[in-house]
Amino acid sequence: MVSPVVGAYIFYVVGMTVILSISFERAYHSGGLHFWILVLSSISTATFLVTFSLSLVSVAISIILVVIPVSLYNVGMRSQVTSVVALLTSELLMSLLYYVLLRGLGNAIVTLKVYGTDIPSISFAPLDVIYAVIELANSFMFFLMIFPEIIYFSIKNKDYFPLIVSSLALGGPNIASEMTHSILPLPYDPIREASVFIALLSLSLSIYISRGFITGKVTESRYMIFLASDFILSLAGIFYSTTLNEIPYGMATLVTLFMSFQNPRINISNRKLVILLCVPQYLWGMAIAYWFNLTNLAYLMGTATFLIYTGVMLADMSWKKMGRPGN
Repeated sequence: MVSPVVGAYIFYVVGMTVILSISFERAYHSGGLHFWILVLSSISTATFLVTFSLSLVSVAISIILVVIPVSLYNVGMRSQVTSVVALLTSELLMSLLYYVLLRGLGNAIVTLKVYGTDIPSISFAPLDVIYAVIELANSFMFFLMIFPEIIYFSIKNKDYFPLIVSSLALGGPNIASEMTHSILPLPYDPIREASVFIALLSLSLSIYISRGFITGKVTESRYMIFLASDFILSLAGIFYSTTLNEIPYGMATLVTLFMSFQNPRINISNRKLVILLCVPQYLWGMAIAYWFNLTNLAYLMGTATFLIYTGVMLADMSWKKMGRPGN
């Protein structure tokens, strides 16, 4: 039975998702009024957060998360930067509000810290607040709220690159673990299955992006953003699989979500750089072995995913030289 408070929160989330989707898409292109709507949504959520927690800690978290995008806006940062930061901070506040409604602020911070670090705790220190905020990026609620907004943006602009990178960022074992802890009554954490899924997703998307880069359909800047995103996430993934600490994964998620909407000017003349994407494939393969407790096979599984990607890319480049690029 859903409590009235949680029911009201769900209604609030649905309404905010619609507002944020429209406001973010417009703020991304023009800033101005639509950017301030994003800020006002954060203030609205922060108000509920402080009301339900009645804590100076929640006041401090709210002020910091609201001030960051406003400060960037005031120093003249581009709307593509400020709007994405405003969206991320707003969703972090919304996710924290969910945990506070269920557990109270103190228990929420302790719970998030334990989820993120896998270190048992019964009280929180100031550093634990930072861990908790970062861990929110791994939460299933964060995924549920921000993913529809990214889908709306991509469809509205007919630009699916942010959706591709965001799918990679939000499709890992971090989300699967948090989904079990906070939302769905699953009997166990589907982390091992999620590690296979993210490795296959990375391999598929890497081949897709690389082939687009070889044929000129994907720009140099977007290829480099995808390369950096996949590498950062795979590093965080291997760290998570060996330590059970997913705080770096949360940081990687936030960084890659931010990068997915950026489009810096980068010129690359050598298309053979597509081979570099074999590195994250190797790391994802190793992570699978660690999750399945197949430590002795880690290098073998990493080499297998490495060779699959490298083989496909070498074949594609050979076809291109012969004048028959793959479709």
